[in-house]
Amino acid sequence: MSTIIRTRPTGGSPRRRAGAAALAAIGLATAVVLGPVGGGSASGAGVLGFVSVGVGSLSNGCAIGNDSNHFYTNDVATKITRACGPAVAAALQSVAYDGVGLLVTVGDNGSIQTSTNGGVTWTARTSGTINQLMSVAHNGSSWMAVGASSTVLWSANGVTWTSRSTCCGGIWNAVAGNGTVWVRVGSGGQLATSTNDGVTWTARPSTVGTGLNSIDWDGTRFVAVGDNGQIITSTTGTTWTNVTPAPGFGIGLWEVRGSGSTWIAVGAPNVTPNTAQILRSTDGGTSWTRVTAGVPTPGHTLYSVGYNPTSRLWMAVGLGGTSGAIYRSGTDGLSWSAVTPIPNNAAQYSVISGRGGSPATTTTTEPTTTTTDEPETTTSAVG
Repeated sequence: MSTIIRTRPTGGSPRRRAGAAALAAIGLATAVVLGPVGGGSASGAGVLGFVSVGVGSLSNGCAIGNDSNHFYTNDVATKITRACGPAVAAALQSVAYDGVGLLVTVGDNGSIQTSTNGGVTWTARTSGTINQLMSVAHNGSSWMAVGASSTVLWSANGVTWTSRSTCCGGIWNAVAGNGTVWVRVGSGGQLATSTNDGVTWTARPSTVGTGLNSIDWDGTRFVAVGDNGQIITSTTGTTWTNVTPAPGFGIGLWEVRGSGSTWIAVGAPNVTPNTAQILRSTDGGTSWTRVTAGVPTPGHTLYSVGYNPTSRLWMAVGLGGTSGAIYRSGTDGLSWSAVTPIPNNAAQYSVISGRGGSPATTTTTEPTTTTTDEPETTTSAVG
């Protein structure tokens, strides 16, 4: 089984993902609802779930030349199914969803893949670069991908990609757009915006001097997070406010996602053994508190988090020792529990809600529960 070592983005070197079989994840526009809400029968690709991608292994049960780098779950994130995708030389780093039916994932060596059936099958696309692609996002009308060596790619359809210019050097770790402005963040606290789909970019002051690893737009504001617990917010993308909790909680934040007024950020301290950290905000990212209930034990790192508006669940993923770690929580994000089993012991690296699979489906009814965080009747995809 291959192992990729993930390190924090320091100096001029790109961040790396570590683990026996890494995952990155898929996004869903929160205003879009596909498939059943709460219960009833479903039809194929209408099932909502979480879709993940990452590094494959040689002993994955897939055909020779394929990597087990794609996973998807049912709408309540209780069953994880492996899907075999095109061979990749290293990690797939990020994946996004257009809210209609297209999934796009990017990764090392300029890898780009797309899926139109909920992550069950994937098609390799041409990126025109061999540079590591760190992040991909959809802004409601087009796609943007960013990565190492100042790489910026744009696509109208997620299939054909065009290289864009960049105003600034360095490593771009993440990108997000709101339909008017694209914002990308990277090493050394770099931040830049574009209002013409990446044709030109303008450097903006981020108010931080350490690496920024993730950015998201919740419909009202951008929030970006990074090394040393740095958190910054903006409603325009051009001017930013530093809301880092003193003394930054002493952790590195790998990803942040927002849904309404609730934001969740995940990461781990810069010490060994790592103890996964979850931060939560309920005022639009202005103030943050640490979540402890059900958080993984020492030796775990959480790399990504996402919210599913249909099942009203949060999912956080990462690495626990040499195996993957997946945790889920209800709407408030206050209490977390492990999801098992994980096929192939895959280390997870990024996850957002997306259309989860399109095989045959069956309807199952869960026991009555007093909680309001999860539906009582759900539709599960059969792998």
